[in-house]
Amino acid sequence: MTSRERVLRAIGHRETDRIPLDLGATLVTGIHAYSYHRLREHLSLSRGLVQIIDTYQFLARVEDEMLEHFSIDVLPLFGAYDPLGVKCGVGLKEWTMPNGEHSLVSEDFNPEPQSDGSYILEKGGNLFRLPREGFYFDAVRPVLAEAASMEDIERLFDFSGFTQEQGNYYRKEAERLQGSERAVVGEIFATFEIEFYFGYEQGMINLLTNKQMMIDFLDRLTQVYKNNFRLFRDAVGDQVDVITVYKDLGNQNGPSVHPAVIREVFMPPMKRFVQYVKENSDYAVMLHACGSIYDFIPDIIDCGFDILNPIQISARNMEPDRLKREFGEKLCFWGGGIDTQATLPFGTPEEVREQVRENAGVLASDGGFVFNPVHNIQAGVPPENIVAAYDEAARVAL
Repeated sequence: MTSRERVLRAIGHRETDRIPLDLGATLVTGIHAYSYHRLREHLSLSRGLVQIIDTYQFLARVEDEMLEHFSIDVLPLFGAYDPLGVKCGVGLKEWTMPNGEHSLVSEDFNPEPQSDGSYILEKGGNLFRLPREGFYFDAVRPVLAEAASMEDIERLFDFSGFTQEQGNYYRKEAERLQGSERAVVGEIFATFEIEFYFGYEQGMINLLTNKQMMIDFLDRLTQVYKNNFRLFRDAVGDQVDVITVYKDLGNQNGPSVHPAVIREVFMPPMKRFVQYVKENSDYAVMLHACGSIYDFIPDIIDCGFDILNPIQISARNMEPDRLKREFGEKLCFWGGGIDTQATLPFGTPEEVREQVRENAGVLASDGGFVFNPVHNIQAGVPPENIVAAYDEAARVAL
């Protein structure tokens, strides 16, 4: 069974020879460069500079040697720009990270050093800041933070979508992946995260005081995503198996917004986009939604999503056995094999193995599971725990 067959069978809720494994195939299933550097040293793998593929979160590119070591089944096909707005495919240069480690970054990554040791970077009207000893950038001035009407949004926001240059980039990346037996997740950055554009506080305020503006904005954004997807599909064809959509819906204890607002404002445009993808491709569609989102899973299924990422097992009502029992026939669960808030960074290797056995054993029964931690592996995670997690996931009996 090839890796691609293994992943597609899992998505289709069919049995596999082992649990499919993901490390680094998406912007939410990756590994921070600091932890990746330590993991390479621990495993005595390649010693070259770590390449940063997401300068917003400082995620490392997972190299072929690492993929082979852990028998990873999925590859990424990232976009022409990372989430910070930094252009990819224009050459690499050396850059020193806040902890003193040297890395490779895009030639387009040019943050400005500040007198307090921090860095700032402005891209696309957004202002980002990396604290002096920070692990990733923070958005300090989103492009639409001051927008009070659709007229303001039209003036401040670029709705033009992908260019042909970006289409050519996708085509070259797809050609590079030809011949691989791994499944591929495509990235078109289809995010319905209003906080990314308005800021978290202002975005939440707008949902109460200017809800129609938010509905109209998401309608326009959905049309952009449809156009982007058409160009993407024409460029990559059947080289891609999955695409990802982003919309966090919960916090640790429950919905982050009143369920009625979620269902009125966010579910309709997401459903329209998923339907468009299904009508124009054979790709499976993954929703990334963190937190306690049990109440919304029937809505997620109704939207047509095939995959839910992650299963935030530490959040309220997100117990793996409950979710598998109630929704396992309708959704493939991607992630949730190990808690990234406590167990993975702070547990012992045996505690990690025990939790992986328990969670993966439940979620992988009768197919429908791809292993990954709950979210990106953060900085400071012991390499022994990462090894324990992936080693144990590969051993779980199906």
